[in-house]
Amino acid sequence: MKDKVILAGCGYLGEYIGDMLLKKRCDLSIIKVCRSVKREQFSIKNIIRDFDKEEIDLQFINNSTVIYMAPPSTISDKDDRISNFINNSKGLNINKMIYEIENIKRKKFIPVLNTDKEILGIIKF
Repeated sequence: MKDKVILAGCGYLGEYIGDMLLKKRCDLSIIKVCRSVKREQFSIKNIIRDFDKEEIDLQFINNSTVIYMAPPSTISDKDDRISNFINNSKGLNINKMIYEIENIKRKKFIPVLNTDKEILGIIKF
């Protein structure tokens, strides 16, 4: 069985990461999760979900590594999107969850942290 990678909140950064994963390791099962249909990429599945909703079907993320990239909600001061994502993934086996600490578009790089807040690397674009 292929290792499964979820690109959650897949925008321009997720498209880039998807391309890089395809070039580096083709034996991954890659799933993009976003609010809209994204451009087709060879062997990458696209699933539409809205993280602003309190109830989200996320069963497909079971036994996966999640790269979470959705920007914070503009509706409230707290980040309801990541809270909704985490609440709806309770009880599922997530091998590792990687998320960006801050979207630093002006500097054209993003530090990527794991759930222990260790820097795993810098994504340059």
